[in-house]
Amino acid sequence: MASKNALWLCLCLSLALWLGFALRGSKPVIAQQPPTATSTSAPPEVPEVPLNGLFERTLPIFGEYSDPTDTRQIAVTVRFTAPDGSLFDLPAFWMQPQEVTCDETCAVETFTPIGAPAWAVRFRPTQVGEWLYTVEARTPETTRIVTAGRLRVTPSEERGTIQIGRNGRYFSRANGEPFFPVGLNLAWSWEGNGNTRGYIEWLERLARSGGNYARLYVDVPWFIGFGWHTPAGSMAAAQSSAWRLDSILRAAEAHGIALQLVLLWHQGWTTYSDPPYNAPATPARPNTNADWALNPHNVRRGGAFPTATSFFATEDGRRVFRDRLRYMIARWSHSASLFAWELTDQLDRLTPANTAIAVEWASEMIAYLRQNDPYRHLITIGTRENANLALVRDLPVDFIQARYYQRLPSETPPDQLIGTLNALRPLLAEHTRPLLLSEFSLSPWFEPTEADPEGLHVRTALWASALSGASGAGSSWWWDTYLLPRGLLDQLAPLRRFVENIPWDTADLRPTSLALSAEPPLTYAPLRVSGYNAQLGSETPPELVFRLSAEGAAPPLSLASAYLYGTRFNAQLSRPQQYLIAPPVETTLRINILRSGDRGGARLVVLNDGLLAAELILPPNSPPLALSVPLKAGEQLITLDNLGEDYLQLDSLQLADYVPPLRFVALADRNGGILLSFFQHQDYTWQNRANLAQIVPIQATFSAQHMPSGMYRVEFWDVFSGDVLGVEDVFVNGTVDGTLRVALPPIASMLAVRAIRYAEPSDRRTPTPTFTPTERTTPSFTPSATLTLSATATPSPTFTPSATPSPTLTPTFGILISTPTPTQPESLEVAPSTPLPSATP
Repeated sequence: MASKNALWLCLCLSLALWLGFALRGSKPVIAQQPPTATSTSAPPEVPEVPLNGLFERTLPIFGEYSDPTDTRQIAVTVRFTAPDGSLFDLPAFWMQPQEVTCDETCAVETFTPIGAPAWAVRFRPTQVGEWLYTVEARTPETTRIVTAGRLRVTPSEERGTIQIGRNGRYFSRANGEPFFPVGLNLAWSWEGNGNTRGYIEWLERLARSGGNYARLYVDVPWFIGFGWHTPAGSMAAAQSSAWRLDSILRAAEAHGIALQLVLLWHQGWTTYSDPPYNAPATPARPNTNADWALNPHNVRRGGAFPTATSFFATEDGRRVFRDRLRYMIARWSHSASLFAWELTDQLDRLTPANTAIAVEWASEMIAYLRQNDPYRHLITIGTRENANLALVRDLPVDFIQARYYQRLPSETPPDQLIGTLNALRPLLAEHTRPLLLSEFSLSPWFEPTEADPEGLHVRTALWASALSGASGAGSSWWWDTYLLPRGLLDQLAPLRRFVENIPWDTADLRPTSLALSAEPPLTYAPLRVSGYNAQLGSETPPELVFRLSAEGAAPPLSLASAYLYGTRFNAQLSRPQQYLIAPPVETTLRINILRSGDRGGARLVVLNDGLLAAELILPPNSPPLALSVPLKAGEQLITLDNLGEDYLQLDSLQLADYVPPLRFVALADRNGGILLSFFQHQDYTWQNRANLAQIVPIQATFSAQHMPSGMYRVEFWDVFSGDVLGVEDVFVNGTVDGTLRVALPPIASMLAVRAIRYAEPSDRRTPTPTFTPTERTTPSFTPSATLTLSATATPSPTFTPSATPSPTLTPTFGILISTPTPTQPESLEVAPSTPLPSATP
């Protein structure tokens, strides 16, 4: 309860936590002190605070309350008036300073209250000049102004909070500095890792390795544990938890780490079930089996709620969580290291019998955060299954999250780069908001140490996600039993250096296609895509265009009906399907048909860029057939339509020569002149680690079309060491745009390429390649040199539409395009403009 001791309010003490450990006898001790008090005996000097710096004060609030964090008893709000007249209302918070002792390992943290509790405010001013503030205390009996004051804000270089960038797809700081997340999940610590001290040491290691982002759960019972104290829901009972989060956020800020706080852990509101596989006995790990049966909100545990669903559905439950949010806003929203509020990690698991309850609850809590967080920190929500992100579609979250867990050992995982892109591509095509891959691993059940001891799948997923069009690098799971013990955090430093000095928040970086050429020609594998929606009566959304890349179809074919309906029966469902295809060489498209309807025949018509390319007439009740259509190299829009009376059912599509031996993913800004790309040899995978030494290198040249003309600095990056292996100047010719052609060094593993235009066409130089091989070393993070972009913007390329207008296209990933002089396959005697299809029973 609040103190009446006036002497306490006259102390001028700092709230800053001592993050180091002093020795008291043989035990480490951490003392938490209250903030500087506001004197009531004499007019204080006007304090000076740097812009985006921290202003903190204790407040003269008195009274007896059974729970000072229950807003039904008392709510204290501080109104700040900015120099321009803007108003910022910020909740104040009640705190009980703590002294924490632990043994040498900090396996047990002992919390002891020190001094009297106090009310406090923490505020980060966002304007230079003189601010005014008033403190209002509201109780059921009265509302009164308790005190008032001023502060003077001076200019500073503090970066401020993280927000959505100007292009709406990436992030930036309040000062305009781009922010590209590179990090991992550090979801919790535990007694086996030294609790809070161990977590802070992890943050230090993350910062040394180049990381700038981590994801932290604040309510698991074995660590921070909000919501697991008794009486349930009281933040006054959770002061040890508050001390831990104070310490962690201050350490994160000191090390430049942005933390995404998961506010509600789904498992605490569900019934835990044992996984199908037992985790290895070593290394040690916390017991994570807690669920609703152990939740103190459960009426069987002395709480007020008979079911977990009742917590989310009733006003009493929502008020308890609103009070928790209010406390967290009051105590921690000031922190520049707070990246985002993640309302819950798995919305689709909270009320599975009626997901509408969880969605309504989430909508109300998001509105509460928006109304009460004056800094408008980013808000997001996770789901267990990416397919359930439809629950989030209409919620006003700032960015979307994806998860990608393969199912080792029960299933053989696919190629890591292809799998990562397949997880992200549909979401990038569907959502216009920023997207983060917030969790990934080879297994959801235990760390993949035996399968991939060197973490090759982690490195692949990091680079693939970073250059996929997602808004940051993917965050791996299994930090405590895999990444940290095996020293795999060093994989972050090369990527962090690579993405430095890129104007993520203003550039128009989009997933792009590249063309590969080589002598002798590369060998391409076939591609088969399937998985249509086979429910009769299903429809294909008319706006969708399915892009077929080396990784498959995007969006997935599950969004397309397997049925092309006819013009007489189910004519209201009849619409064509469109596929954007970019063969690297001349190839054949095979359309596999399961059957036709029994009430009339079907007539499959295939258009290539609006021109008739093939057609096939099917009688009623047709058996399975296949139509083969030759395709030229390069990007083309294929349209499938049915002009017959009844439906035909599609089974799959096959492309004969399509999947390259060199995997890649690329982003391009075709206005500013930026190209970022990552290449991986098809055989350099964690599954093939025993044979890596026998890989035959691939040497090729890539071409990026429609790049603005001018001189480019092209850098070749070692993704293992973070070294730049070589640099060359490449000139792109053309009045508006042209083709950037870059000869790659031999690739037997992985390589990244960064090309940035730095001069207009008038400043052409002779290209001077300078390849300098370097030895691989253990990387540490050092920001890379700044590259100056050409100041003159280049207009966007203009495309001339074909006879049939092309629809909006979805992002491209790893598609190889080449445009050699068309030649005919020896087995065909047809002109390229009128390819001859063939039907195969």
